[in-house]
Amino acid sequence: MTEPVTRTCIRLGRALRLLLDASDEEREWRGSASQLTVIEQATADHPAHRFASVEAMAQAWHDVGPRLR
Repeated sequence: MTEPVTRTCIRLGRALRLLLDASDEEREWRGSASQLTVIEQATADHPAHRFASVEAMAQAWHDVGPRLR
């Protein structure tokens, strides 16, 4: 896993979180619990817990579906 991939996944995860809610606290969360799980993995504190690639993150996001409340 390279540093740029890790930073890209973190940035994408943060962008998704902001698009589906206004903060890091999910006060007005519009996504599913599964989508939040993908976001949490993308932005995990420990690099070993993050996605190994942007492709893996995109596949996980696709797998949980684009369902919005």
